[in-house]
Amino acid sequence: MKSMKSILPFAVIILATTPTISSGQGKTFEGKLKQIPTDKIEKKIDDKVGEMQREVDANEDAKKIANSILNPIYQLAEKMSFAGFYWIAFALMFAGVINFALQIAVGKLYMLAKFHFSLIEILSDALGLLMSLVGLVLTTQAATENSTFTQSAFSVLSAAALGGFVGFILFLQGTKQEAAAAEAGQPRRRRSRSRSRRDYRD
Repeated sequence: MKSMKSILPFAVIILATTPTISSGQGKTFEGKLKQIPTDKIEKKIDDKVGEMQREVDANEDAKKIANSILNPIYQLAEKMSFAGFYWIAFALMFAGVINFALQIAVGKLYMLAKFHFSLIEILSDALGLLMSLVGLVLTTQAATENSTFTQSAFSVLSAAALGGFVGFILFLQGTKQEAAAAEAGQPRRRRSRSRSRRDYRD
């Protein structure tokens, strides 16, 4: 008992000083964060990236590799520079935008109502939507510069109508497949749960 009485004052002192020490450390840590020169760090990163870009641009091997990537694309673009190319490209990109936008806005809510949630599928659809949007913008820009596609209201509206129809069909098909996959996976989950319950009972 005497030893407990002698230790008790020291324990009280330690407990009383602990919050003060931790708060002081927090304040000093916040102060150190504020003192970090973010502008200098950003400038160093920009300078380093600019230096790497200049080195790569001046490298002959890098230029050859870039040309080997771009030349087949240039050749394909020359072969496909017919009148209906931009109409087809616009319709395809528009279909992709409609499909992935509906998949994210409607399809995932439908799957969530069925208690099926997949972050990978959402990220995949978001990436597909982004790629389709970029393709649609680039297609429209190229069509404006190299053809009369954007000057014809009939061409734009017909391509958008076809793309919207195809995108909606793809959305329905994709949602149907996801729902079927989710329903097929539920019995397996139920079996595994029932087995685990039996093992626990045993």
